[in-house]
Amino acid sequence: LGADPDMNRGKRPNILIFDYKRDYSKPDFVKATGARVISPFDIPLNLFDIRDSGSEKRAILERSKFFIDVLGKIYPGIGAVQHTRIKTAVKGAYEKAASVGKVAPTINDVFESYKEDGKAPDTPYTVMDDLVDGEYFVSSCDDVIPFSELLDGVVVLDLAEVGQDDKTKNMLVVIFLNLFYEYMLRIEKKPFVGEDPQLR
Repeated sequence: LGADPDMNRGKRPNILIFDYKRDYSKPDFVKATGARVISPFDIPLNLFDIRDSGSEKRAILERSKFFIDVLGKIYPGIGAVQHTRIKTAVKGAYEKAASVGKVAPTINDVFESYKEDGKAPDTPYTVMDDLVDGEYFVSSCDDVIPFSELLDGVVVLDLAEVGQDDKTKNMLVVIFLNLFYEYMLRIEKKPFVGEDPQLR
């Protein structure tokens, strides 16, 4: 895996592995790489955590866009009306969270906010319902850590624990890839070193 700190400017590389068949959750791999295996249930992340963001007002809009993008990748075809409902639900969830002293709403709070308009269940409703019922993410903000803290060294998400439910596996992978992309955009880009070849 190239996880030697000496080959990465003295810093241990961060590597995210989606383990579908428990190939990377075995004791010999974990021992050899120092990997941390994460269960796909009660993952200590909150999709709506904005503590790492510079502008809170802008961050809330960005979390709405992030969540709409996640839902759109899971179920293409989410329309303009649903986009508006999701944005309204996310904004309302943040306002309620702030009123009770919470750092940010959780997926549970956003789902409750989405249901408040009383409209019939639709695709976003179904996805959120599955996320909440499956308890894939912690429900309490007190148990949440930043993605940058979770992704420390070799991290293995044990998707095999989900069983035969490919829809849920795909949903978790989409969420993690979006979080990983955001993380990559925030980290410092180091200058290239060496001549033949030049490496970052």
